[in-house]
Amino acid sequence: MMRLRNASGGRPWAESFAVDIGQEFTPNDFEMCRRDESTERRLGRAIRELTAIVEEILLDPALARRSPLERLAGTGWLDSRA
Repeated sequence: MMRLRNASGGRPWAESFAVDIGQEFTPNDFEMCRRDESTERRLGRAIRELTAIVEEILLDPALARRSPLERLAGTGWLDSRA
């Protein structure tokens, strides 16, 4: 595990945390500690659900971004400039 040091005092960060907060520091950063199977399943399910929602949103023509010229079409502005 990576040992972070605080800027003042040079003590390891986890030690400073324990002194300041009164509890042992337990990392929950997935880069620092391995996920258990339950967390892995929940994250996988959440990613699948969110991916489906995002894909549905991106494919919705009502939410599609139109170009500036498309927005002007039908306003008469383009026709009056010709």
